[in-house]
Amino acid sequence: MRYLLILLTVLLPARALAAETAALESAVEAARLAEGIPGVSVMIARGGETLFKQGFGHANVELGTPATPQSVYQIGSLSKTFTAMGVMLLVEDGKLALDESITHYLPEAPAHWKPVTLRTLVGMRSGIADYEEASLGGDSEAAIDLRRDYTDAELVTRLARPPLIFAPGTRIQYSNSNYVVLGALITKIAGEPYTDFLARRLFGPVGMNTARKASLQALIPNRADGYWREEGQLRNADWVSPTLYSTGDGGLMMSVNDLEAWHRLLTAKSGGVSEIPPRMWPVAPFSDGSHPVIRYALGWQSQEVGGVAVVGHGGTWAGYRAYFLHVPSTGLSVAVLANLESAGTGRLAWKLAGLVDPTLYRQAAAGDPDPKTTQAHRALFKALLDGKAIEDGITSEGAALWTGRARQELLDFASSVRTFQSFALIRRDKREAIYRLDAGRFDVVLEMALDRKRRVSGINVTIE
Repeated sequence: MRYLLILLTVLLPARALAAETAALESAVEAARLAEGIPGVSVMIARGGETLFKQGFGHANVELGTPATPQSVYQIGSLSKTFTAMGVMLLVEDGKLALDESITHYLPEAPAHWKPVTLRTLVGMRSGIADYEEASLGGDSEAAIDLRRDYTDAELVTRLARPPLIFAPGTRIQYSNSNYVVLGALITKIAGEPYTDFLARRLFGPVGMNTARKASLQALIPNRADGYWREEGQLRNADWVSPTLYSTGDGGLMMSVNDLEAWHRLLTAKSGGVSEIPPRMWPVAPFSDGSHPVIRYALGWQSQEVGGVAVVGHGGTWAGYRAYFLHVPSTGLSVAVLANLESAGTGRLAWKLAGLVDPTLYRQAAAGDPDPKTTQAHRALFKALLDGKAIEDGITSEGAALWTGRARQELLDFASSVRTFQSFALIRRDKREAIYRLDAGRFDVVLEMALDRKRRVSGINVTIE
């Protein structure tokens, strides 16, 4: 009998693990096939244990090279987390101060950037226009040609030509320009290219052994090739100049093995460098005491799911898409890297997190007992996004939160939410209604607080 009990104790966890692995594999492959993604690599870890690590599909379609955990992908804007980490390392060294003006460090920065501090750059509150936007007023000297090389000084000079689009610190607006400037800053202060600084101070010591500067010229073992879809056809990604392929806003390549090592740092209790990321996660209120709708912290997007804090970042660039999320309270991390620019890596990462911890992913309900209310809430949210006046269904306080800045924050960060394709009920009771929206390359979860008259009194947004 004792032998049987011991055997059952061993077999039951093994069977549970096999079932969980099968569910994870099924979810990844279903998403890959549904979206036509050539290759995906995934890593899931919790605390000191790696729960799942696997590649799916092809790293190179033409050669039939399989995607593996060793496959190296361009990670796009996920690089911003590491650029921000580079800034924080220099702050720790006493070489930078977050509340100092960027003009103190970069002589080529213009006088109108004097109110722009390092904190507003790292936190997307600087007011510097995004160089990828077409709203540069037709100034050819401000435009950035993705097929041309520039020095850091030339990039800063071009980015500085347009006026600030808002007073620094008064709004959050996602701008790649912030991190181009920060990459140039790290290079200047460290006395070496920012990617070399990160390799020496972070990647090497942490064990991120294949994390590196993004390059189309270098021979990179296990490189996954990037792809686009055009009119339904898969094609190789377009060429980008060497300097713009590796700027501080999106210039890194790595594998899920590297992000596994990054996870180990985030869950370490060893002090030193491991103490820095938690200081980057809180989202500060604005000077008037109001809180941002888009909770962008210092190089991390910081959100709450049912009261649980989740931090992470995504990235899209030149035929690749990436997403990394981390739950500080449980030590869970999920990384998804793909070699298709339109891949829904964020949506997949959240689904995988939900398979490991069901509290993190809120599935749409099987049925909707009151579709009329759902339609009313859908129309209300659409009207808010369109900036229309609303007389019914929302309190004056709730409507006030979504006029001006809050609405603009959401549209600046995720403009495609305006044309959401579905609006599905997750749960609704007397106090709140929760919906899931399909906004193309990501999902949005809306938590609508309800007052005693069942009017919407507040809306919380989570982007997955």
